[in-house]
Amino acid sequence: MRVFLVGFMAAGKSRIGRRLARSLGWTFLDLDLDIAGFEGQPVADLIVARGESHFRERETAALERCAALERAVIATGGGAFTLERNRRLIGDLGSSVWLDPPWEALCRRARQSRHRRPLFTSPDRARALYESRLDSYRQADVRIRTRGTERKRDVAAEVIRRLGLASRS
Repeated sequence: MRVFLVGFMAAGKSRIGRRLARSLGWTFLDLDLDIAGFEGQPVADLIVARGESHFRERETAALERCAALERAVIATGGGAFTLERNRRLIGDLGSSVWLDPPWEALCRRARQSRHRRPLFTSPDRARALYESRLDSYRQADVRIRTRGTERKRDVAAEVIRRLGLASRS
């Protein structure tokens, strides 16, 4: 079983994913960090240097490598689930969970983040990108609406409950 956390940048996929994996006693994989390790450079640098389409190819390859993982929580990049081939692959490998905080929380987190986000160049452009991705996110198996202020353990517990999984804690 694999759980893929999907949603827009700064939705909390990595933070909640770590907590969820710990609660389940499973492996955690941050797909962006996996790609950075394979490519030898941070994702933001890869996107700037090689372009978003190259990054998306690397992202699909990283998703394919997830087939080797058993009992894993995978935090995807914000655009991974927008590609049909990736949605199909994720569906074949496990369950998708859309973490859906309000736009205001996403924007605040992205601005406060220490991570460079080349696709968040301005709030207006980011909002347009967010809205263009909503139809893809809506195709996730489970949608977890948050306020963006909940504790990680509470959101992780909700994911566990909604997927009918057994927590070890």
